[in-house]
Amino acid sequence: MKKNSGKQAVINYVGQHPGCSFQDIRRGTGLDSSVVNSSLWQMHRDGQVKREGECRSYRYTLIDTTAVTDIDPSVQYRQRPGGVNPMTNLFNQCLAGVRK
Repeated sequence: MKKNSGKQAVINYVGQHPGCSFQDIRRGTGLDSSVVNSSLWQMHRDGQVKREGECRSYRYTLIDTTAVTDIDPSVQYRQRPGGVNPMTNLFNQCLAGVRK
């Protein structure tokens, strides 16, 4: 299964659901609030997404829908348990063994 970044998952969701809210995106993607928030903030700053409405009730619409890649259901974002990269985890275990 291919993996998507959190930002790409947000782009895909907003592209397929124009006018969606922050909570819609969070529930629809299954991402942490912090990932959705930082992705939306970056996309708004970079002019990739249009934000309408009042604070705490913004609605998001993708400006350029060519950025959407999630047409294929095999492309999904997977969060790692505990948010740890397996190689980082292995490195930390080895480092802990050396420090003993």
